[in-house]
Amino acid sequence: MKALSTTDASIFLLKVQAALEQDEASNQPILVRCSQIAKSGHSAENAWMAWTEDAQGVTSAAFFAPPDPLWLFCEPAPKEPSLRLLLNLLRDVPFKRVMGKTHVIETFSTLTRQLFKSSIQMIGSQNVWRLTRPMAVPFVAGYMRTACLPDADQLIEWMETSRTDAPASSTRPLQRQTVLEEIGKGSFFVWEDGLMVAMAGKTHLTRHGVALGELFTPQMLRNRGYATALMNTLCQQVFREGNSFCSAVTDPGNAIAAHLLLKLGFTIISEIDEIEVSS
Repeated sequence: MKALSTTDASIFLLKVQAALEQDEASNQPILVRCSQIAKSGHSAENAWMAWTEDAQGVTSAAFFAPPDPLWLFCEPAPKEPSLRLLLNLLRDVPFKRVMGKTHVIETFSTLTRQLFKSSIQMIGSQNVWRLTRPMAVPFVAGYMRTACLPDADQLIEWMETSRTDAPASSTRPLQRQTVLEEIGKGSFFVWEDGLMVAMAGKTHLTRHGVALGELFTPQMLRNRGYATALMNTLCQQVFREGNSFCSAVTDPGNAIAAHLLLKLGFTIISEIDEIEVSS
């Protein structure tokens, strides 16, 4: 087994993309971020990538592009020798936060404590959900439309409210310019029933699927089926566009979101943990 590293996202994708796409829904954030860097035509500042491989192929991978956490991959099960090799390469990489599937983070945490005497603090977890076939849901008055720039103030207000209601669901501050750019790209959608009553967005697009998020309905308009109708219509659109799946992430304690996704036919496929490492 050998370990290699690079700062070239194109090389990293060439080596590990097929392995990551074996569970594309769970690995969408790393695939999207890496693709963004590769398409930019130049290396991102301080970006670092590494992987281990044996005769059968890639056994683990690490991707670090500040300010994002270090992302870890190791499948089909945590291979301690692979993660040990990655840790040796990580000695001089200035990461603090690490994300990955629960079983990978558990093994990584144990090795980090053993090798570096580091302390580990759990930051949070997310459930990753996947839908491979849209479901029929009851009729709800209204229709879905693509959000436009005049909607921006309302959407930003809703997103800020959502982050206030569930601060653990987002570790990054809301950037107005980013929201405006995503609206311009057609990434946000609203449900109209005389007025805007719900919103959702496409957050990650990979080769075979689309991640959905930013779902929100104002408190006074909840329990009317608007969010369910919007998500279902958006999922149908994703499949009509030729994608194989839709995905979403939720806080494990968010029973309302879990109930909605189950109603739409989503199933949990993995749990992602985030930790903070300090020496």
